[in-house]
Amino acid sequence: MNQKHYIIIILLLVVLNVFSWRMWWERPTVEKNIKQRVEHFRGKDSTAEKGLRFLISKLDLTTEQEQQFKALRYSHFKQMKNKDEHLDKLKNNLMQALADDNEIKQKEIVEEMAQIKGSIETEMIDHFISMRRICTSEQQVNFDLLFGKMLFHKDKGFNRGGPNGKEGRGRERKIPNQD
Repeated sequence: MNQKHYIIIILLLVVLNVFSWRMWWERPTVEKNIKQRVEHFRGKDSTAEKGLRFLISKLDLTTEQEQQFKALRYSHFKQMKNKDEHLDKLKNNLMQALADDNEIKQKEIVEEMAQIKGSIETEMIDHFISMRRICTSEQQVNFDLLFGKMLFHKDKGFNRGGPNGKEGRGRERKIPNQD
């Protein structure tokens, strides 16, 4: 190869090196993600609040039922928030295990994450069953229809995005006010 080819290769390697360093320095951190989540929920309406209002209006809940739904929602979100925080810690640990090239630790962490995600799904179903028990028999028919739609349209369920489906399934759980 002549000198011109060496110069082109060296320049290409320098450019790639600069971009890789930039990506490494600007990688998202857990603190940055938490700040983004907090900012998201400081807005007027979270997806979960929209979902609750949607249920209240579609099911035509009484004031007493509405208060019971809110109490259930509060305890459910509190449980989910704890599990989400634990999952975030596990993800950080997984990234460290990946960096350390520790396959045994990686598998252990992934298995624990799978157990937590499974328990999240189970608790979510239990939460909806508890909500259903509050409803009258007429309301239960509507609840079943809405719940079925949520299960089969995962991108647009109660807690999985707005009408345009852009927000995704809300892992950013804020413990709602208990009013």
